Amino acid sequence: MNLVNIIGKHNPYLTTIQALYENSFPLVERRMWPEFMKVMEDEKVAVSAIINEEQFAGFIVWWQLEEWCFIEHLALEVEQRGKGLGSLLIREFIAKSRNHLVLETELPLNEVSKKRLKFYENVGLYKAPFTYFQPTYRIGGISLEMLLMTSIPIIEKDQFKQLAQLIKHNVYDCWKGAELR
Repeated sequence: MNLVNIIGKHNPYLTTIQALYENSFPLVERRMWPEFMKVMEDEKVAVSAIINEEQFAGFIVWWQLEEWCFIEHLALEVEQRGKGLGSLLIREFIAKSRNHLVLETELPLNEVSKKRLKFYENVGLYKAPFTYFQPTYRIGGISLEMLLMTSIPIIEKDQFKQLAQLIKHNVYDCWKGAELR
């Protein structure tokens, strides 16, 4: 497995990434595609295609935010799931990154979200013990209650609040309405 960084708006993987992005995440959990393309211009964000055995396997979007690496989106093609690629990728991020890892995941309200939470715990992530609302991607949108998962335990409320604010400011607030700019 390797990662291919997506630079520029004409990368041949972008069409495949767009289809997987729009099929993998409900509208409330993702940007509109024009805004996604605009966000790719930010120096803090990276978009990579995941290649396994010379085939497109999925993609990952992550942000470098001070001492944190925030994984905004990670998706694998259906036929690539269950091969250990997601586990390998997250474990490599944890091992190789000079920053702590953080990501959002759904509340464990159904079998799929319970399985996803267990997956993240099994790769070494910790569930933050505080209420978190994913900021909305859209002007006038609704925040979504989710969980923050981190590579180090977060036990102090102030540390959690600072992390949530860092994500909100850099990933969400700065980009609302970007497709209109």
